Amino acid sequence: TLLMGRDDVESTLGKTIDQLMAHAVRIERFSMAETEVTNRQYQAFLDAVPEWRPSNRDALRSTALVSDEYLATWSGDRFPDGSGDLPVTGVSWHAASAFCAWLQARLSASRPGAIVRLPTEAEGGWAARGGLRGSPYPSGDKAGRSVFFVQGIAGPGPAGSSEPNGYGLRDMAGNVWEWCSDSYAPAAYLLSSLDPAVNRKLAAALPETSEKVVRGGSWNNQKELVRVYTRGSQPADWCTEQLGFRPVATIP
Repeated sequence: TLLMGRDDVESTLGKTIDQLMAHAVRIERFSMAETEVTNRQYQAFLDAVPEWRPSNRDALRSTALVSDEYLATWSGDRFPDGSGDLPVTGVSWHAASAFCAWLQARLSASRPGAIVRLPTEAEGGWAARGGLRGSPYPSGDKAGRSVFFVQGIAGPGPAGSSEPNGYGLRDMAGNVWEWCSDSYAPAAYLLSSLDPAVNRKLAAALPETSEKVVRGGSWNNQKELVRVYTRGSQPADWCTEQLGFRPVATIP
């Protein structure tokens, strides 16, 4: 069970009603990638699923699956030299979801019944905290080696630049924002239930929007402005150099 939302200021707990209102949620068992998906890993997906290659950008854009900036820094259908270990950015929510579907197919032989997908916002919040409660960063009261804005920075560090949090996950704050599976609803925290099944039904009943939740902050954000509970949103086709993703899996 997680106290999700703004949980690091005791004076506001139970006294604020806003989009960061602290509220209890229950998380079901899942596994998460240790780091954000890298350019090299995304390249393997493109090699296997050619319709998502940058050379097919116009067709993807015509069906609102990506924006103009989809993999804009890539040269042809290859990532730039020397960037294989950087987190892939410039990928839309749709592209990230397609990667997860491809990875699920690859896992099906060794892990029958496994489901690979983007994390829910609640799962992202649980994972980022690494077992800590009431702390603003995955490493505790300070950002540690998380990659946030400093003078002269021009992009993210290699995936895994931060120290691991209590669950062994890296870069759960900073480096790049990460897509979540949820559609964004400012009032979602007000309607949340302790029962994950109820929350899934609630999410299905909410009007579908083009905005999806993003979490974690990026190299382009000052650490003082991003906390472990910070939430934002972007259109599902949006592609930017500050935004990537990591998959989760549920395995029976």
